[in-house]
Amino acid sequence: MRATVRGRDGRPGGDMPGRGTTGWIVPAMFLLVLLAAAASATTPPVFVLQWGSAGNGPGQFANPEGIAVSRAGDVYVADTENYRVQRFTSTGAFVTAWGSYGTGDDQFGAPFAVAVNQQGEVYVLDANNMRVQKFTADGQFILKWGSYGALPGQFSAPRGIAVDPEGSVYVLDYYLMRVQKFSPIGTFLGMWGSSGSGDGQFTLPVSIAVDRAFHVYVADSRLWRVQKFTDTGEFLLKWGSYGTGPGQLAGQISLAVDGFGNVYAASSARNDVQEFTPQGEYVLGWGEAGSGPGELQRPVGLGIDDAGGIYVLDNAYYPRVMKYFSPATPARPTTWGRIKALYR
Repeated sequence: MRATVRGRDGRPGGDMPGRGTTGWIVPAMFLLVLLAAAASATTPPVFVLQWGSAGNGPGQFANPEGIAVSRAGDVYVADTENYRVQRFTSTGAFVTAWGSYGTGDDQFGAPFAVAVNQQGEVYVLDANNMRVQKFTADGQFILKWGSYGALPGQFSAPRGIAVDPEGSVYVLDYYLMRVQKFSPIGTFLGMWGSSGSGDGQFTLPVSIAVDRAFHVYVADSRLWRVQKFTDTGEFLLKWGSYGTGPGQLAGQISLAVDGFGNVYAASSARNDVQEFTPQGEYVLGWGEAGSGPGELQRPVGLGIDDAGGIYVLDNAYYPRVMKYFSPATPARPTTWGRIKALYR
């Protein structure tokens, strides 16, 4: 299924003026900084800290499924079976929580995913209530949209949510096998996707992420691949297959993108996180099964801050957030081709 998707200029499939490759000038000093750090580009992130445990108190979780990090470094966790969202500092200190079970404003049937826009406003995907709710950074209700169904603006089993740099919201539907795009206030802008294994098709998609160049990445949980699109749904490329080797995926796949377009994919059945270039080339992977510090047991969510922090939401017997630090994260693009790709 596909509908015309409105671009950022309001036209079908429109684009932002001046986004062509030749229209960008990269400062020489910026390039020198990137190239100087290239030697550490394949160093795995270092485990820093962890927080969380099973329960319903502040800082505890019950089957958490989603995580997001704001530009300011605040960490938001969709605490699914506690029917709430919790906010933490980048060092894991509890800040606030909001939500309860129900269908009213500020209530949830199953908060499954969370995303944060450039202004720090929080979008919560309320899966069982088939809607999106928007809040301030401290949990004050702003608005909502969505209902059950297959029409534009409706949902059947929403599982992923992401926000682009201009505030457009993308919602991924697990059963309807599609991506829908909305304005910041919930106005339907378009959709793409259908059931299948071809380019632009999905089989039970579970995660979505958007980079700063408006590329949309979708993870397919039954085809074990990542597909890359423009923000209007034009297919660009794909990578991945089932397995335990480098670049392969297994189980529930969670996505995040850093500030330079590098894509991170957590595989719940592999208990690891892998990093890819914006073109889908494997860079490195880390993680092993276990309950110790830095070890993983069913990672289901990823978030990345602007300071090199990578946050992994682990959901098994010991639900927790683990933070890793990657000093090379801001310096991954080390060739002209990769730098230019960010601005296409």
